[in-house]
Amino acid sequence: MRELGASNRLKPHLAVVDFVLFNQGNHARFPTSFDAEDNLNSEVLGHALTEIGFLVDAYWSGKFLLIDGSLLKNRNAIAHGDKIPIDQPTYEELHRLVVDLLDYAQTCIENAAVEESYVRK
Repeated sequence: MRELGASNRLKPHLAVVDFVLFNQGNHARFPTSFDAEDNLNSEVLGHALTEIGFLVDAYWSGKFLLIDGSLLKNRNAIAHGDKIPIDQPTYEELHRLVVDLLDYAQTCIENAAVEESYVRK
């Protein structure tokens, strides 16, 4: 399990999940935190979505350029002390992006709950 902590690949993690699901008589301990690899970007977000069982569909991949090229670019500049001006239209676009991403994530989670897609058949 500790070796998997350093891996970004899905396949070894799925093998552990299968092991746990089909060996219910044994007890396992899992970490309670998720390593966001320092800064969340589209690649890290894609890995995180896959890790929790969501597909990186056209919606997500369609937002990746905005996430990396606008939201993170501005966030990183500000976080590193650059005094960059953010005009009202840019702020509103980024605000709308974040709210839309959160809304879509909520919809994905609600759909998974209703459809019980997390249940192994």
